[in-house]
Amino acid sequence: MLAITLFGTVNLFCLGIIGEYIGRIYYEAKSRPIYLLAERMDSADLSSVHVRSTVSASGSASEENK
Repeated sequence: MLAITLFGTVNLFCLGIIGEYIGRIYYEAKSRPIYLLAERMDSADLSSVHVRSTVSASGSASEENK
């Protein structure tokens, strides 16, 4: 009984490692960026962006672009 449990544990562990490996290959093969930008801003445009922090009633802070 112990041998079956040990074999099952090793088998699932190895399948997990193989799954992580295949998953990383899948994401790498898509060659997509991690995030997309709606538009590109030059350094001159960045000076006109103002970030205002607000605190909601629950106490969590959020930032708004204006």
